[in-house]
Amino acid sequence: SSIPIHTDHFHKIRLEFPNDTRTKVRANIFLEDWEPGHHLQYKVDNEWKISTHWKAGEGLMWDSSVQHLSGNSGMLPKYTLQVSGFLNE
Repeated sequence: SSIPIHTDHFHKIRLEFPNDTRTKVRANIFLEDWEPGHHLQYKVDNEWKISTHWKAGEGLMWDSSVQHLSGNSGMLPKYTLQVSGFLNE
């Protein structure tokens, strides 16, 4: 399975907090260690990076400007947790 290239728009947060100007972010947390075929790609400073070989509990966070995609072409499920909210600076 795959999730094609996209950016997060935080639709539900914008509906709930229409006047809030804080930076909206999403954390992607890996719930299990990496397995062959699992991947996550994201674009930083106009360069594509790929995340593999993660450990359970590790993750990444981005705002609405970061293009990303995810996929699993392996034999085992890829479990992740996505948490959206506001960045505390």
